[in-house]
Amino acid sequence: MPFAFLGFRRPNREITICNKFKRTAVDAVPMGNPLRFSQDADLIVEPDFAHELSILLDLQVGLMSTMRRYIGFSLIELMVTVAVLAIIAATAAPSFQSFLDKNRVVGAAEAIYTQMQAARSEAVKQSADMIVVFSTGAAWCSGFSRGGTCDCTKAVGDGAACKILGDGQTAVLKVVNATAFNGVTLAAGAPAQVTFDGVRGTVPTAETGSILFQSGLGRQMRVDVNAIGRVQLCSPSGSVGGYPSC
Repeated sequence: MPFAFLGFRRPNREITICNKFKRTAVDAVPMGNPLRFSQDADLIVEPDFAHELSILLDLQVGLMSTMRRYIGFSLIELMVTVAVLAIIAATAAPSFQSFLDKNRVVGAAEAIYTQMQAARSEAVKQSADMIVVFSTGAAWCSGFSRGGTCDCTKAVGDGAACKILGDGQTAVLKVVNATAFNGVTLAAGAPAQVTFDGVRGTVPTAETGSILFQSGLGRQMRVDVNAIGRVQLCSPSGSVGGYPSC
């Protein structure tokens, strides 16, 4: 499709050539001469008309410049965006809180499960009884030591701390507590201690039982230990998916 360039000379200025897409300055020509620029067809624009066209183009360029200066968000657009984000946050918050609640109670139960398995393993490895103790409530804790009871609230330097000697004969603290599991409580009824025999890894019948954890939203996880020293995890009434009910 042929198209024509419009050429014109504004008073005391250069000639401007314009098409549908751009304006390009070229050398000036004498005032009063008609201008002729074409690709496939000639188009003559008289200087007077060219001057009027130049004014129109200047107005268009000015309008475009003004629009560029005011690119951004209006107050209404900003308010709508904030409202949408608030709705999304309000919808997602309960799900996120439920997710954290589940992870905390599962984490607490698995930590005790792992600790009891470690105590049984150390008992057989060292041929010495390992005694696991529990302190219930919101500020619960648990720990184990070799050959006697211990206090799971004490630091490793304390003589009553729950600790064993590591491979380098250095005292290693063996404690799990509520600090890492916000909102999770250890229910009353847990055995005061569980002793793993240093020969067979068994547990006295009087010390078998369950350690029950409950989250802030009511989810429950339980750690059971029986007389042969077997430790297992379960979820009462199936309140936590992925674990067997008990």
